[in-house]
Amino acid sequence: MKFSIPPVFKNRYLITLIAFLIWMTFFDNNNFVRQIKSKQEIKAAEAQIIWHKQQLLKVKHDLDELFTSNETLERFARENYHMKRENEDIYLIVHEN
Repeated sequence: MKFSIPPVFKNRYLITLIAFLIWMTFFDNNNFVRQIKSKQEIKAAEAQIIWHKQQLLKVKHDLDELFTSNETLERFARENYHMKRENEDIYLIVHEN
C-alpha cells in the first residue's frame, strides 16, 4: 500500500499561508488574540475618558454655582460640614447596615 499526499498539500503557497495564519494566531508577539484584547482595552479606556470628562464638567458647573450663589454656598456648608445657624439644632440620622 502506497501512501500518497493529497494534491492540496503539494501547493507551497497554501502551506505557507496556513503556517503564517497559525503563527499569527498563536505565537507572534502581535497575534490576533492580543490585538483583540488591546482594542477592547482601548475602548474601555476611551469610555472612562468620556465619563471623567462628564464628571469634570459637572464639578465645574457645581463649583461655579457654589461661588456665585450665597444660598448654594450655605446649603453646601450645612449639608457637607454640618454647619448650622444660631438657635438651630441639627439631628444626624445614621443608618446601620
